[in-house]
Amino acid sequence: MPAEALAEVFDRLIWCFADNGQAICAVRDEWLQSTDEHKVEIVLSMNEVFPCSTKVELEKQLHRIALQFPRLREKCAMWLDRAKTLS
Repeated sequence: MPAEALAEVFDRLIWCFADNGQAICAVRDEWLQSTDEHKVEIVLSMNEVFPCSTKVELEKQLHRIALQFPRLREKCAMWLDRAKTLS
């Protein structure tokens, strides 16, 4: 499945589980650090939750991902723009 389609499924599942998506967020955290570009792309395509729990961690991970996977730089830039609204 395309990354965007799987991300949409995960976004919807977050709201369906009694744990408020904690299990999915654990997978998200693992996949964000993966060397599998498709898994990283899925995480970056999710819209219901930020890919990291802190702004500092988000910036660190996105800079690493942008260097490791040039094709995902645009998605990283989008998340960095969203992070600007965080305090």
